[in-house]
Amino acid sequence: MTENEPSDYAPPTSDEVRDLLKRLGLTGAEAGALVDVKGRQIRRYTGGDAVMPYAILYTLLHKTTQASISPKNWRSELWFD
Repeated sequence: MTENEPSDYAPPTSDEVRDLLKRLGLTGAEAGALVDVKGRQIRRYTGGDAVMPYAILYTLLHKTTQASISPKNWRSELWFD
């Protein structure tokens, strides 16, 4: 995690990122376009080579579902628990 991440943020696992994209019906390229990163970066999140920052997760969910999530409880606020 970066120094700017909320201290209570538990980032999604690569499996959770893949599940999230599937549930949202998005490809990595489509998700990347929504959050202004290259599809390659999304593939890093789905492959476990990088950790998805909270800002990316929040923006992706907000733009696709209008969900407003908290860093600590985003899983239970969605469908991951």
